[in-house]
Amino acid sequence: MTDAQSRMAGIETSGATVCVTLIKKHANGRKITIHSANAGDARAVLSCQPTSWSSSHCTSTSTVSNATTTSSTPAKDTSTANMYSTCLSPRSNRLRQQQILIPKAHRLTYDHKADNDDEIERIEEAGGFFLRNRVLGIMAVARSLGDHGMKEYIIGRPFVSTTEIDLDDPALNNRTFNGSGSSTSTSASSLHDPRPPPSPDNFNMEFVIVACDGVWDVIDDQVAVDLVRNRVKEGSERDDGRERYKKTSAKVLCDQALEGGSTDNITIIIAWL
Repeated sequence: MTDAQSRMAGIETSGATVCVTLIKKHANGRKITIHSANAGDARAVLSCQPTSWSSSHCTSTSTVSNATTTSSTPAKDTSTANMYSTCLSPRSNRLRQQQILIPKAHRLTYDHKADNDDEIERIEEAGGFFLRNRVLGIMAVARSLGDHGMKEYIIGRPFVSTTEIDLDDPALNNRTFNGSGSSTSTSASSLHDPRPPPSPDNFNMEFVIVACDGVWDVIDDQVAVDLVRNRVKEGSERDDGRERYKKTSAKVLCDQALEGGSTDNITIIIAWL
């Protein structure tokens, strides 16, 4: 809709990348569905591994649930490094590299960069070319809203994903924090802690970071998650500090991006689940 409206307004030479998430909490408040979409290199990152994940950025649909993969084409390799490969054309490796299951952070979106193999093929078939890793020597992204003067090549079709999370999942509830603020997964039997676990209602540490490329150019997904989690951990050690520190965690990321040398736009939203 925004793309069509900008065209009707005659906006030919400006545009924007976009990332949006819709977070739906189910009746019990502990199971959550996150619908995400993006065009360009704005990105959404989840702080934990999902219960299941699926995308519609390809001709087939791939679903990950409890470390298994189902697809219209059976996967030969069900290792974590290959879970998302069924969503790729033979030429593209970027989504596989972006979506490898790492211990905590999980990327909900897909960066449409100009050096993406699939995007290069699509743009060249449309008669476009690349110069200095930019579309027509101008654009560093292959998809956006607006930019109608180049719409034959810079399309607005988004990547879309649906993610399911169960906050009562033992893998989340059994996590503890190490000295650096990063979280580690530990079985309940190995904790040897006589105290009851924190109530899920008042100790929810999971969140989604939505930010533009001024952040992600200089901060990796996992580093961003650890920075935010460590910030809230500091607040948890103070009286009534956790909620206050949650509200200022986006500023911590912004400051870190500036210190890291970011020269692009910086916009950050952190949604706590």
